[in-house]
Amino acid sequence: MSLPGAQLGESIARFFTALTKSVVESGNAVASGQAELVVEKPEGFRLAIDEV
Repeated sequence: MSLPGAQLGESIARFFTALTKSVVESGNAVASGQAELVVEKPEGFRLAIDEV
């Protein structure tokens, strides 16, 4: 979830940058024998679960 008042285009770009980084790091972890999913929240975002 993007924070209120954030620029939509910039927020989407940051989200997809973070998603790409997470996928690459998770792939590297699997390739090195570590079963680890790497997920980092993009700056300026909050997790939907934080709202529950």
